Amino acid sequence: MRSTVSIAVPVYKMSSRNDQNSPCYLPSFWMRFFQPLMPVFATLYNSITWHFRKRNRMIKLGDLSFHTSLELAHPRFDCCCRSLLAHLSTIQLKGKRILDIQTGTGCLAIYSASKGASVVALDNRILALDIMKKNIYLNHPQTKIELFHGKPENLAEEVQNFDFIFSQISNLPPQLLGGNLFDFAYNRLNKNGLLLVALYRDRYTKSLAEIAKNAGFEFAQCQSSFISCLMSFRKI
Repeated sequence: MRSTVSIAVPVYKMSSRNDQNSPCYLPSFWMRFFQPLMPVFATLYNSITWHFRKRNRMIKLGDLSFHTSLELAHPRFDCCCRSLLAHLSTIQLKGKRILDIQTGTGCLAIYSASKGASVVALDNRILALDIMKKNIYLNHPQTKIELFHGKPENLAEEVQNFDFIFSQISNLPPQLLGGNLFDFAYNRLNKNGLLLVALYRDRYTKSLAEIAKNAGFEFAQCQSSFISCLMSFRKI
């Protein structure tokens, strides 16, 4: 029997910095201290949560419900997804155009659409698109979601540019890691549009800031938790 688990938004409090020299660019002391043991912790964490994820294929986010899959990032256990969800609850989304890259279960896209945003969701995985379609049908969001299968660079030119682009580094196709993500985002964002990048703090995030600057972005904000951080870059 499948059960349902609820998720509150914001999921957890994140510290915020708007200084590019902020310590949030660096892994925390405890992350550096435990860095050699991270593969062991990751294996234990995945083993423990796998059983919970297997039993709880349906989750709730406020008034929304979502089907999940063991093969996709789980909104309850994936820290990057949780940091984005927490941040979205603080943004005025109504009337904004949003692109969700590697949408997965679609929780970010559907949450944004439920707040009145115009959303394009993109994923190159057939399983993700199937789950996403189920979740759209389940929730009937306030605005229509355009769903595309394929790589970001294949997004049709006639699709209008965006005010926000969401990206979780752990979910990105290999060809978009590094500078390619920022080059793509720069071409598809409106002026002063924001690229929101969620990643684990053991990634060298200061290098991302340098790549973003070279691509034409300015650093806007960094919000951090113990494990993950959410970086915002504004197109200039």
